Amino acid sequence: MGDDLDSPESHDRLYEERGNVPISMPMMQGDVFRAVNVPGFGDVPMDVQVIMHPCSMRAGSVLRERITVAPVATYQTVNSQVWRRHVRVMPLPDLDGNGGRDSAAKFLELTSVPS
Repeated sequence: MGDDLDSPESHDRLYEERGNVPISMPMMQGDVFRAVNVPGFGDVPMDVQVIMHPCSMRAGSVLRERITVAPVATYQTVNSQVWRRHVRVMPLPDLDGNGGRDSAAKFLELTSVPS
C-alpha cells in the first residue's frame, strides 16, 4: 500500500465501513468503536480499536467477557512515511471520512474492556 497512502482518495480503500455500521456485522480485529469507557484511562469515554484476533475474542459463537483494545487519538498527518517509520501506532488516516483529522491506535497502551 505504501506510497498510495499519500493521496487522500486512497484512504477510503482502508476502511470497509464507516459511520453507522449494521449491528449484524461481527466484531473484527481493526474495528474502531466510539465513546468506550476504558478502565484505567480516566472517566471520559474514548475511541478504541479492537486489537484482539477474532479467533481469540470468541468462545464458539459468543464473545469473551473482555476484548483487547488500543486507544485511538488524533495523530499527525498520515502519509507513507508515517506507515514506514511509526511502528508503535496503527495510522488511521481520515478516520471520520470527511477529509478531517488523522488518527492512530496506540499499540503501547493496550488494555481490555468489557465486550
